[in-house]
Amino acid sequence: MVGAAEPAIAILLPAAEQFGPERAGAIALHVRDVTRASRLRDRVRIFGAPVEQPFEGFDFCPLRPAWHGLRGRNVGLAEELCRRLRGRGRVLVEVYNRPNMFAHLAARTDLPLTLRLSNDPRTMRGARTPAERARLLARAEAIFCVSDYVRERFQRDLGPTAEAGKLQVLRNAIPRTLTAPPAKERLILFVGRIIEQKGVGDLVAALEEILPRHPGWRAEIIGTSRTRRRGEPSAFEAALRERCAQLGGAVQWPGFLANDRVMVHYRRAAVVVVPSLWPEPLARTAIEGLANGCAVLAYPSGGLPEVLRDRGLLIEPAAPQALALALERVILDDALRAELQDRAWRDYPFDIAPLADAIDGRREAILAGLRKAA
Repeated sequence: MVGAAEPAIAILLPAAEQFGPERAGAIALHVRDVTRASRLRDRVRIFGAPVEQPFEGFDFCPLRPAWHGLRGRNVGLAEELCRRLRGRGRVLVEVYNRPNMFAHLAARTDLPLTLRLSNDPRTMRGARTPAERARLLARAEAIFCVSDYVRERFQRDLGPTAEAGKLQVLRNAIPRTLTAPPAKERLILFVGRIIEQKGVGDLVAALEEILPRHPGWRAEIIGTSRTRRRGEPSAFEAALRERCAQLGGAVQWPGFLANDRVMVHYRRAAVVVVPSLWPEPLARTAIEGLANGCAVLAYPSGGLPEVLRDRGLLIEPAAPQALALALERVILDDALRAELQDRAWRDYPFDIAPLADAIDGRREAILAGLRKAA
């Protein structure tokens, strides 16, 4: 625990993350899974925005942002954590995916800090310039990237630095709960935000072309364009839903579902599609597809080739017609589909235990240094 005599670990989540079963995003799910598998679990406290029902069995501490409305919710959460941890110099703080939160903690405390990056840092406040990234690296005990792609983006334009060894890749992982490949239905599945960058428009165009020729197949598009500020679907989502309605029920839109419910759909799906038009840092949805023995098809953007090379089917060019051709090929070729599903099941290096062990090893090395310095 944070107040204990032994060094402790404080995890700080972004303000938008909900550490609870109903609205958890990829980062909250990652923290849940890694903490559950960690041998240091009893020394971990998770800090984040208040939720009505946090995940059970975790030491979760809700924070309300200090300076609310002045410098933004993320910096406000970092400031509130500073106040909570003041005087506790033996606490290791792990900041998730917000360089500006890290920078605020670095300026306000002498606590040991690590940063885990799940997105291209060059697009994030506090890491957009080489000078900002150099300062992050100099102050951090370590910076963990979810992919080689994210690490390369961080390093770009930095030049040689003695701190480069602090920048490490620890890919995301999810626990595989199944003991055998699940039975599959003739189902094509998409999971993610309903926004243009995720390629949902390309997928709908491909489905419009191929599903009328294959009436035994159907598709599900799970996710939403909604935000907390706007309860109605975006015009983009509404237009796609209207187009899918012309396919006579072959495409279903369940909306946003909690992750446990989404897993049920993965188990049934024969094919998972990740047609992202932006450079995905890694894509949890691709890993979820592999974990459930699905044939995974994707555009080769960002870190997706690191997940799917020799395991899934990478589609080039990134265009609706190419996606339609690939989907129809997998629908028609039972042997190919079975081979992709078998590869996904047999070659799965993304289980949670090795990742938790690697993270704990790095934590222990940092905490050992704190004990020596005490």
